[in-house]
Amino acid sequence: MATGQLWAGVDVGKENHWVCVIDDKGAMVLSRKLANDEQPIRELIAEVDALSLDVSWTVDLTTVYASL
Repeated sequence: MATGQLWAGVDVGKENHWVCVIDDKGAMVLSRKLANDEQPIRELIAEVDALSLDVSWTVDLTTVYASL
């Protein structure tokens, strides 16, 4: 588990999303595409949360009509 702060950014799309996680030095820890489906999203959240106790999330939405 990482000891420092991590930042996770999610680019939301209709069929797929992209997530990128960086550490407190700006190094990429994780970057990947995931399907717009509940199970892969839950698995990603668990994986990122397991990397550090201090994760800040942000989501890039272009509309207010995002859904699974």
